[in-house]
Amino acid sequence: MIDGKKLVWIDRNETWIEPFMSCLHDRTLLQDPKGASCIMKRYKWFLLYEGFLHKKVFSHPLLRCTTLEEGKKILAKIHEDESRLHIGGQSLTAKTLGVSYYWPTLQLDVVEMVR
Repeated sequence: MIDGKKLVWIDRNETWIEPFMSCLHDRTLLQDPKGASCIMKRYKWFLLYEGFLHKKVFSHPLLRCTTLEEGKKILAKIHEDESRLHIGGQSLTAKTLGVSYYWPTLQLDVVEMVR
């Protein structure tokens, strides 16, 4: 706190979310043609809602996109809550999607955690 005002730390390291938010918010793309092409192929599956990036899927409500680090924390919390049941990879992935979170390496992170 400084002068009674709460400070908030903002991490400005670019994440996988930033290019999608830029594309959806102000139609800007990456300078790298390969990266821009990848974003253009996938951006229609994403939308900005209440200031957050969400992924559209058929079988769930909107999934809130998180950074890879936040995703691993979420996964650890879910696994910790369910570890007494010896939950497997598919179940852990389904539980994570069930609480409406998404990040690109979700399945790889689940496999790593369950091992």
